Amino acid sequence: MKISKLISVLKSCLIEKLIKDENGTYETLLLTPSSREIEEYKKGGHGLTRMDHAAYALGMSKTAFDLMLAKHTNIFRRIARYEGRWYLSNLYIKALKEEEGFPIVKAKYEVPHTNLWVNTGMGSLPRPWYMASAKVSEQRYPYAL
Repeated sequence: MKISKLISVLKSCLIEKLIKDENGTYETLLLTPSSREIEEYKKGGHGLTRMDHAAYALGMSKTAFDLMLAKHTNIFRRIARYEGRWYLSNLYIKALKEEEGFPIVKAKYEVPHTNLWVNTGMGSLPRPWYMASAKVSEQRYPYAL
């Protein structure tokens, strides 16, 4: 019981440090694949996941994924493929899920959206860049532009 509390406290401290890290150095390193891996993702043959379904594939809430995407747009635009809609390689999603530090990065984006965006009344999130060309109904995505 004490060990699980200790692990929980350590995890909370790590998440707090990630939130305070304005440069996002650790998460940028974690999310950025090597140039060889990017070539592999672009080749195809590994299957693709629509960007609006990637949050589910990574075990994140949609809002948390959108926040992570907004923070690291430059990384995701290099990796994603556009074929009428934006897609992420299943190989990249699998690599992220297997990355040791990804649960901490994921938790960083899960925590703020519940407090910062929803409870403080800062307004709704803008429509994510990967949906800019998609025709989306206002009922399904009330924050769509």
